Amino acid sequence: MHKTKLPGELALDFRVRPASRIDFRTQRQRAKPRCKAAHTSSSSQAQLSSEEFLLHQFWKAKGVFEESQRSSLVNSALKYPAGSRAPGGMPLLPEDSGLANFWNLTNGDASSLQAEAVSNRLIQLQTLLHIADAHALVWMVLREPRLLTEDLLDLTSRILQLRLVTEEAGGMDITTIVAAQPALLLQDSPLPDAQGNLAEQLEAWQHGVVSDADPGWDARLGELRSYVQRHGDAHVGFRDGDPAHLVRWAAKQRHTFCANRLSPSRAMQLLELQFEFGAEVAEWQRWFNQLAAFQSEHGHCNPSPLVSSDDMLMLNWCSVQRIARRAHVLLPDREEMLTVLGFDWTGADALS
Repeated sequence: MHKTKLPGELALDFRVRPASRIDFRTQRQRAKPRCKAAHTSSSSQAQLSSEEFLLHQFWKAKGVFEESQRSSLVNSALKYPAGSRAPGGMPLLPEDSGLANFWNLTNGDASSLQAEAVSNRLIQLQTLLHIADAHALVWMVLREPRLLTEDLLDLTSRILQLRLVTEEAGGMDITTIVAAQPALLLQDSPLPDAQGNLAEQLEAWQHGVVSDADPGWDARLGELRSYVQRHGDAHVGFRDGDPAHLVRWAAKQRHTFCANRLSPSRAMQLLELQFEFGAEVAEWQRWFNQLAAFQSEHGHCNPSPLVSSDDMLMLNWCSVQRIARRAHVLLPDREEMLTVLGFDWTGADALS
């Protein structure tokens, strides 16, 4: 038997035993059925029509994981001829409705008809928007559930207006923009015409803002003032429940400012409200303000996870600050602000 000597006179046997070869061969043989099953699954998916694949992806994303249940939902929706889908007068799925009722499809009950209407609306959206990627369309609907309930004529009118503007102004891929920012199809404000600055319009649309022209901009600034009065700061976009349209507008202002394209007058108006142009700074400041309010009310900076879910989130944020300080990556000015507030640097870390 050949042995190799290592330091310390440790002898190791490097021979390959026959049993090892048998084990490897057995493992390869056992792997074959799994590969075949995976191939069969892929083949069955490839046999689905584009409409069937879309609906399967949607209902899976909504929590219907059992394939037989999804198939029932899909088959129920596709039983209508293409020209007569989405029966008139059928209510669509409410945003806060659970899906359990849709799993047991009985003969024409309300939940079954609602599920059919939702599925058929998805097919209509795919046709209207010319979005071949099922995952992209499902993601649009998950982000903006109102696409399932909004009047189809209004959605059609909006997408036609967007396309007319882009065609008259030289053309752009409006389908890609709408897929990334589906809120464009749900806003009531009028669309700009093709005489406007195309680059500015494109930048606004890429942030889900229909227009950033003066009238709309001034209206959003007024909403930001109301936000400051309500929350004590202008750090919109980092609180649960912040208005989605105002969050998109604020993100657009930050992007424009960082690109040195925000006009001085607009920048000044935002700074007067103490608007923070750095998203990371705004998020940190928003949590610091909440901790300061907690300290003012309770006299300490130690939120308890048993009080509320908000306190649990703030407790985690406090842990992140302690960890950052120990790792010497917490900015000095932030450490000083927390120390002055009475922050407990020795507290227990929920994340440690």
